[in-house]
Amino acid sequence: MGDYEGEANTLNNIGVVYSDLGENQKALESFNQTLSIRRVVGDRKGEATTLSNIGGTYHKLGENQKALAVT
Repeated sequence: MGDYEGEANTLNNIGVVYSDLGENQKALESFNQTLSIRRVVGDRKGEATTLSNIGGTYHKLGENQKALAVT
């Protein structure tokens, strides 16, 4: 089958690059794809990292209530 861990890591890294470039909506799309994969494969540590990235991106967008509500 596929390398889901590698795919999740790559998508997460793409999200980080988008975030660094100020492309926050694209970053969120990438992080949400990452989150889906990490939840399916049961990668709880990776899931926590991704949730943190999503929260940080919402914070950058000034959407602090969404940042706090990320689960």
